[in-house]
Amino acid sequence: MKKLLLSTSALAGASVLAAGTAMAAEKPSASLRGFYDFAFAYADEDADTATNEYSDTVFYVEYEFSVRAKGKADNGLEYGAKFEVAPDANTTRDEAGFYVKHSNFGTVQLGQDDGVSSTMSVYYKAAWGMNGADGDFDEIVQGGTATDNGAIKLVGGDMSLGDSTKISYYSPRFSGFDFGLSYQLTANETDDARSHRQIKNGGNAADESMIQMALRYTGKFDDVGVKAGLTYASITTQETRAASVNTQAFEDPSGYQAGISLSMAGWTLGGGYVSWSDVLNAHSNPTAAASGVSVDDATSINFGVHYKTGAWTIGANYLMEEADGVAGDGVTNENENMGLGFRYQLAPGLRLVGELVFFDHSDGGTATTSTNDGSVFLVGTQFSF
Repeated sequence: MKKLLLSTSALAGASVLAAGTAMAAEKPSASLRGFYDFAFAYADEDADTATNEYSDTVFYVEYEFSVRAKGKADNGLEYGAKFEVAPDANTTRDEAGFYVKHSNFGTVQLGQDDGVSSTMSVYYKAAWGMNGADGDFDEIVQGGTATDNGAIKLVGGDMSLGDSTKISYYSPRFSGFDFGLSYQLTANETDDARSHRQIKNGGNAADESMIQMALRYTGKFDDVGVKAGLTYASITTQETRAASVNTQAFEDPSGYQAGISLSMAGWTLGGGYVSWSDVLNAHSNPTAAASGVSVDDATSINFGVHYKTGAWTIGANYLMEEADGVAGDGVTNENENMGLGFRYQLAPGLRLVGELVFFDHSDGGTATTSTNDGSVFLVGTQFSF
């Protein structure tokens, strides 16, 4: 009798759980998200030439919106998609992807989105202004060499490799650790043809495949939050073909990024290091090799701090980067950027922001456009929903 009661209770409990699970299923639903940034900016840069005199003041505008949809199966599997639009002069579509997610097995992401070397990178956090030293100020600076668009950005703080079509996997978190993998076949399967800043093979049309890997730790020790990460990327480039003979025209780039972030009582302190090898122009060109053109390495180091109290967030950060022979000229490009700024929460979804960024760029050449240094001040609003 006791066994019968236990069995009956077990069956009843299983029925309740099954019913609860079935009720947990959700039909797909969609939501609209987006942001609109507007700022007044003043740039003081040493870039005017005999033929060009750049404006010092500008209104800066950036906006984006996306549709997010998700559903849930009765076994706990979540699935969904996002369709992101960032209108500009070249394209209207930015990112689009599909995902499936389960708390026990992780997330598989398919489509045009950033890979794990970007999304899982750990470096300084800039939750203020327009992100300071690695932020949007470079879209306001106008001077510099034509080939590198001013070269105010070379490497950056993370390992962003664009959002070409790829498949990514994000693991669940185990004892504070999680990992991710991304793989893509070519870089020109999508509207996004951006390379890693300005440095990867002079443009990514030669990329054949790419793999990205990331390992991250998130935890807390007493009152100190800790986040640390290590990411790696390896790119296989296409061979050129002439007279039915394949030639390896480019080296295969590879790189890694490591970073750490500490937080306590409103303070966040973090930094990171990025290193790339064989990321620039063709190595198989005998003329270039004979002339001593260096087309090998690129590095960056960054650190920053910010403090949040109530509606206010203030912070500062620093980025220093080098890249050899960006324009195939055998000289080293160097950038040094420093930013400081604030963010004030006016209302839910509405913020007032301001920042001041100092920059110093040199590509090692002797032309008037080989150097550019100065500062950018901006103040504006950010609206998000």
